[in-house]
Amino acid sequence: MKSIKSELIEAALISTCSTPAVDSNGVTRSNYLNGHQFLSSPRILNIASQQLLSHIERTPATYIAGLALGACGLVASISTLSVDRKSPLPYFYIRRDSKRYGFSGTLTYEIPKGAKVFLVDDILSTGASAIKAIEALTLHGLVPVGFGAVVHRGESGINQLLAHGISPITLLSMEEIHSGVSQKLIMG
Repeated sequence: MKSIKSELIEAALISTCSTPAVDSNGVTRSNYLNGHQFLSSPRILNIASQQLLSHIERTPATYIAGLALGACGLVASISTLSVDRKSPLPYFYIRRDSKRYGFSGTLTYEIPKGAKVFLVDDILSTGASAIKAIEALTLHGLVPVGFGAVVHRGESGINQLLAHGISPITLLSMEEIHSGVSQKLIMG
């Protein structure tokens, strides 16, 4: 039976393209991991959601927030799983840019001031999107209590979050994924 980590690595390998691509921070990456494709497998989405939920439950979070668009499916899945656990966690999204119609702004709906929020994203790179989300939460009177991502690129994102008082949780690193590529090449 495969370990959870090996299943995540295998799925990440399938979702990594070898041609250069530009990520959401405008950085060109030679081995781009497509987070949407990676989390499109119901099994992988379920594994990642269960793993992140087990970390979220150790925090005082009363809400989970997904960075749009990367974490939309992920936070919905985590919220659904939370119904059968300790306490249900409602979710909302934090938009990159403010919406001008309907419920305008960066949040998808009004959250009670003082609510404790655990942020979730598919991939943590530089931390720029996460820091912008933390600032949006604070601006709305919400309290960020944690951050989780399925994959981290091993860049400054972790240090950026730590500098803002948030200890990030990640399930897998790009280094582990690249190690999986090497092992696959060696084993044929």
